[in-house]
Amino acid sequence: VNRTLLALISGDFPIAYQWTQNGRPLVGATNSDLTLRSVTELNSGSYRILVSNPYGISTSAPAQIQVFVKPAILSQPLAVNVLAGNPATLNVGVTGTAPLVFTWRRGSSVVATLTNDPVLSFPNLTVEQTGSYTVTVANFAGSVVSSAVNVAISVPLGIQRQPTGTNSIAGRAFALSVGVSGDGLISYQWRQNDHTVLNATNAILDFMSLAAADEGNYTVEVRNAVSTIISLAAEIHVAVLSEILIPPTAQTVATGTDVYFDVLASGTEPRTFQWLRDGRLLSDAPNSAQLKLSNATPAISGQYQVIVQNFAGSVTSSIASLRVLDRPIIVVAPINQRVSAGSLAAFSIMATGGEPLIYQWRRHGVNLVGATNASLNFSAVTVGDADEYSVRISNPVGIAISDIVRLDVDMAIVPPVFENLVFHEFGFEFRIRGTAGRSYLIESTSDFATWAFVKSVPIGADGHATVVLPVLGTSLVGPQFFRARSP
Repeated sequence: VNRTLLALISGDFPIAYQWTQNGRPLVGATNSDLTLRSVTELNSGSYRILVSNPYGISTSAPAQIQVFVKPAILSQPLAVNVLAGNPATLNVGVTGTAPLVFTWRRGSSVVATLTNDPVLSFPNLTVEQTGSYTVTVANFAGSVVSSAVNVAISVPLGIQRQPTGTNSIAGRAFALSVGVSGDGLISYQWRQNDHTVLNATNAILDFMSLAAADEGNYTVEVRNAVSTIISLAAEIHVAVLSEILIPPTAQTVATGTDVYFDVLASGTEPRTFQWLRDGRLLSDAPNSAQLKLSNATPAISGQYQVIVQNFAGSVTSSIASLRVLDRPIIVVAPINQRVSAGSLAAFSIMATGGEPLIYQWRRHGVNLVGATNASLNFSAVTVGDADEYSVRISNPVGIAISDIVRLDVDMAIVPPVFENLVFHEFGFEFRIRGTAGRSYLIESTSDFATWAFVKSVPIGADGHATVVLPVLGTSLVGPQFFRARSP
């Protein structure tokens, strides 16, 4: 809007003009009229005109200009939701020339008219004061109406059903839930051991398959517009079924030994241990991951297992065999033997001890291949069999070694036999088979009554000797008979 101020002046020329606003000269305002274009609140004030000529100066009376700006809402009032009896306020942000009049209405009814005060206060909000509110802001230039906002009273939250924990088993499903009372928008946030559980923002917290990591204390924080409450803690225990990590191992021990079976198992504590032998519970076995069997005897040999149990269930170990054996003991030892070459000979031993007993005969400390029985037999001994012998007896828990025994072989006297008689022009020859290393006497006779010595013949290492007897130039007359005999 444009506004013009005009002064009617009398006097002799030349006349000079100067307009002022609130006592301050206005630059360029040197005419008898003053036009204010597109007036604003800045143009409000007291205007005068100062006129002068060579003969004097005169100042006009003040002319007041008041510029009113129509109200405008900068920020709308916000909805209110509080507990009954609590204070509340509605506030509107506006611009515009004062005085501003604020007329508040609930529905169509005026509840307050305030001047230059944009705040409607409720010291103690009651149910009767709830509803939809608007405010009309007005001044000399015009008015504006706010958007409607709601003033409400909310019921504070209350937990009607606390979450309940569980003792459960890994892999099972479970759900925590909370029952609450209250109105308005209600939000939930579950926590585990005071740590926020991601995406757990409903009244129910589902566990599709419980795991050890789910153990802990759970609470839920519940909010609405006027209150926040936290539930009591619900404790979840998750029992993980035991797993045999290292089972007991098989053992073979000697009588009198202390035996230890150990098992290493995982799983939720507490765990119990039940030991079995041949499928039967050992009533005197400790509830422990270790089973001690003192001063073992063969009577406790058997198949051992352990059952590991906790809240989640039980698991049974694999079988571990226990064999308790007596160490080998020699009852009857072998004795020295003296036999003739070509005859039978045998060494034998009698021993006791846990089976299997393993025999190994030795000749001069060297194992005899295949000689693994309780006796060592010779079907036809030779001088070469003569030596020192012993036997080693063993089982998985011990060794026994006999004293050394000797086998002595006497050379056998073999009756001589004539072989391969051959005649020559100078005489004849033949072979004698007999005992190697011995000498035989060759004798002759014509009447089988008197025998005459002819010669002594040694038998070679191959058991043979060749005899050559000349005929010419000897005293052999008529039929002659020969024999060979031991001296």
